[in-house]
Amino acid sequence: MVLPSFDHAIGPSSVLVSVRDATVRYGRREVFRDLTLDVRTGQSLGVLGANGAGKSTLLRMLVGYLSPAVGDVRIGGFRPRDALLRTSVAYFAGAATLPPNVRATSWGTLGSGEALL
Repeated sequence: MVLPSFDHAIGPSSVLVSVRDATVRYGRREVFRDLTLDVRTGQSLGVLGANGAGKSTLLRMLVGYLSPAVGDVRIGGFRPRDALLRTSVAYFAGAATLPPNVRATSWGTLGSGEALL
């Protein structure tokens, strides 16, 4: 399999998150197969689906908590675990990682390190 090349320069319309032909499995259960998507700088990604549809699995794969069995994931041209150290991308798993007094309207600033009000 030939993996696509990635540009490490993040510009105004550059691809920030790139997933190519990703397949994730838990044991023999295939959660999703051949997933390909790009999220460009300034875009948002909404993940909707029923319980057990793979939403959390997708997010965990995007930040490097899970690796796809097949395919490739990049954030700003870096593998996810490297990108979390080198880019302004952050992952918050809802109530498990957020203080109870943080309102959803503040979530966008949490990754910047700004003080929470």
